[in-house]
Amino acid sequence: MRLAKAIKETGARKVVMHGGGTGWLYPVLRALGVRQRMILVEHGPEHGLRSAGNYARHLLALPWVDTVVCVAPHLAERVRALYGRLLRGKAVHVIPNGIDCGVFANAPGHRRPDVLAMVGTLSPSKDHGTLLEAFELLLRYRPLQLWLAGDGLLRSTLEKRASELGISGSVKFLGSVAEEGVAELLKSAAVFTFSTKGEGTPLAVLEAMAAGCPIVASDVPGVRGLVVDGVTGLLIPPGDPQSLAKATARLLDEPELASRFSREAKRVVLERYSLEVQAKRWAQLLVSSA
Repeated sequence: MRLAKAIKETGARKVVMHGGGTGWLYPVLRALGVRQRMILVEHGPEHGLRSAGNYARHLLALPWVDTVVCVAPHLAERVRALYGRLLRGKAVHVIPNGIDCGVFANAPGHRRPDVLAMVGTLSPSKDHGTLLEAFELLLRYRPLQLWLAGDGLLRSTLEKRASELGISGSVKFLGSVAEEGVAELLKSAAVFTFSTKGEGTPLAVLEAMAAGCPIVASDVPGVRGLVVDGVTGLLIPPGDPQSLAKATARLLDEPELASRFSREAKRVVLERYSLEVQAKRWAQLLVSSA
């Protein structure tokens, strides 16, 4: 296999592979003579780890893995709970995702008080349906626009749902957007409304924090580790359009509160989740014997 040959020829001491979805690949590489230490990086979300397919793939992979890196503490806890027997003698580290904070902090754009935004794949792991219902509630009292960056399998379903709710004229499905476009969007939106069912360390939330965009988000694992309710944003029960609408309206109506959240969120992301911070943590791991 070309991959095994390439790995052996590099002379690298360690091989970093992302996700357990390629579980079959780990024993194959070992059988083909790859002796480098292998690191599996687990991105989540938590509910994905519990699926039958992912469970089987991890059972294949973990006996051949030397180290596991999870992008959030709750994922590390879940991995240990599910696969503890297979992890004996193996280190499990937590290294969150990181972002280029400067791209988002220095992007062009000015806050538009009538624009809400969400960035994320249009997939079952997110919860755009609840967001559309919340947006319909908000439109009863004020003119707004909802800009959705991202594409996916549910796009036609969500477009149909927006039509059923009578809000199609106020919702923009932007499709896939490059990083610079996302940064400009987050610099322009009045509130970042992140409705989801579960996450690892969501890059979109980190990007909104760096851009200084006030955040309302679902209170689910992966998000609550970033957004501290009443400190760096507002958390709402997942799947609750009334709570999402109420929290969003609060930030729209209280700009001083929104600004306070944004300043603290920007400080947190710069101190803990920049690429520079995470690169140092990865460097320490890669030069260690773990």
